[in-house]
Amino acid sequence: DILMDVSHKYKYPVNKLIQAYGIESSYGKHPDMNKGLYQGPFQFSRTAAKDFGLSDRHDLQESAEVYITSITKRDSSLRNMISNETGNFTWLDSLDPMLKDYLLHQQGPRGLAQLSLAREGYQDYYNKVRVRIKPQLSKSQFKHLAHKTKTPEEAIDYYIDIQKEKLNIKD
Repeated sequence: DILMDVSHKYKYPVNKLIQAYGIESSYGKHPDMNKGLYQGPFQFSRTAAKDFGLSDRHDLQESAEVYITSITKRDSSLRNMISNETGNFTWLDSLDPMLKDYLLHQQGPRGLAQLSLAREGYQDYYNKVRVRIKPQLSKSQFKHLAHKTKTPEEAIDYYIDIQKEKLNIKD
């Protein structure tokens, strides 16, 4: 009911909000959701919580509200970053909206901008991306990425396919 109310209040698709909640904290049931750097139902760091005005990372309603409002702020930052670099939004605009929102939350605007630029072939960004996405991959997935993909575009597409699978997004 809480997520439904928040979704309604912010005119954000409830299925996207519930899906993010499920991935981030196993619908509030993950045993480690309140341990470590990222905590709460939407897994915010203390820094992100402070930056977005989240007073209690463990409060479902407040965390969901900040998840939604942070997506808008992060998307604006992402667009500014890409505009300053290449101005090419083709790949970003082709992403499934749920995937894009999730990546904005997971990677932040800088991380998603680096993914986009790395996919376009900017090697300096690809080196940063590899470090950034490693924690999101299993050892076998990272090994595949490191040894079986030949170009940054293939590597980013492989990573995106893993995220789509996690989100149960079909092409």
